This record gives sequence, C-alpha cells and structure tokens, in this order.
Amino acid sequence: MSAVAWWMAGELCRGFLPYDGVPIPVGSKSGITEGDFNRVIDQVAVLYEPYARAAGKELKFHRQWSSPSVNARASRTWTSWIVTLHGGLARYPGVTADSFALVVCHEVGHHV
Repeated sequence: MSAVAWWMAGELCRGFLPYDGVPIPVGSKSGITEGDFNRVIDQVAVLYEPYARAAGKELKFHRQWSSPSVNARASRTWTSWIVTLHGGLARYPGVTADSFALVVCHEVGHHV
C-alpha cells in the first residue's frame, strides 16, 4: 500500500518501530509490567481526552498487552482518535514507564 493510501485509510502512523520480526511474549522478564502499561496509558488518557473532546472526537486506546508485537500505532475514524499499543513494546528490554509514556504521547501526538 502506498504512503498516500494508508494515510487516507485512517492510519496516521504505521508503527513506532520498524518490524524486526522478534516478538516479545507475555512472561518476558524485561520492560515494564502490565500494571505499569495500563497506568501509563490511563495517565496519558487523562491528559489528552480534553483535546479529543474539543475536536469532537473520542480518544480510544486499544490495549494489546498479550500481543508480542514490538510496536504502537495511531489511526482514526470519523468519530475516534485511536492509539493501539502492543505489549511486546512495553516488554522490550530497557523500556521504562517513562519511555513507554513517550511512545504513548508520540502516538497521541499524531492526532493532536
């Protein structure tokens, strides 16, 4: 799919990282916990939901903790700003709550 085609289809960011084919399954001992994953997303949601409402949109987070994919993406519909976050990214070695928050804010930033 061309760059123009995927953007017009509502996909704003194809992924935070290039796909390297190395999944990180649930149970990996690196990165952040599922609790931290959800806490960070909740904190970012509180900060940015007013921007979405002001634009007449609903900010939705698709939390894919069980996904081994090391990625995150932004997409939209006519009524929603969507941020999809995969657990493999949160479990990536060296990821902290702060660095994961940066990724979440990066994806929301595509909408803002």
